[in-house]
Amino acid sequence: RRSLPVYLALLTLLAGAVLTFAVWWTTARVEGEFWERQTANRATSIERAIEDRLDAYISVLQAGAGLFDASDDVTYADWTAFTARLRTSPVYPGVQGLGFAVFVRTPRDVERFTPGSALRLWPEAASDQRTAVVYLQPQNDRNQGATGYEMMSETTPAATVAVRKCSPAIRSSV
Repeated sequence: RRSLPVYLALLTLLAGAVLTFAVWWTTARVEGEFWERQTANRATSIERAIEDRLDAYISVLQAGAGLFDASDDVTYADWTAFTARLRTSPVYPGVQGLGFAVFVRTPRDVERFTPGSALRLWPEAASDQRTAVVYLQPQNDRNQGATGYEMMSETTPAATVAVRKCSPAIRSSV
C-alpha cells in the first residue's frame, strides 16, 4: 500500500512535467510566429518606403528630362532656377546633386551649354565617346569639383551612360 502514494506522486510529477513542456512548446511556437509576422511586416514596410523614395527620385529625373524636352535652349540659369525650386536637399534626402551631362563629339557640344566659359573636361580620355557634366546643382564645393567630369572615363559610369543614352538616370557619386 505504500507504493500507491509513491506512484501517485510520480504520476503527478510526470503530468506536471508534460504539461509544463506543452505550455512551453506552444508559447515558443506562438511567439516565434508572432516575431516572424512582425519581421515580415517591417521588411514590407521598409521595401515600400524604398520604392516610394526611388519613385520620387525618378520623378525628379523625369522632370529634368521634361525641362530639356520643352526647350531647345536650357541655360545654366534655367537649370539653377529649376533645381532651386525642387529643393532637393530637404525634400529628397540623400541626393547630393542634380546634374546634366552631354555627349561630347566636338568642343562646340560643350560650349553650347557653357557659353563664355572654358569648361575643362577631366580626366583626359582617349575615347571618341566622351561626356561632360555641364550643369550640376547645388553649387557646393563637392559639386563644383565634379563639373566637367568625363563620365566615360570609368567603367561603372560608362555602363550607366551607355545604357541610358537618352534617358534620365540615377547615378552614384561622381
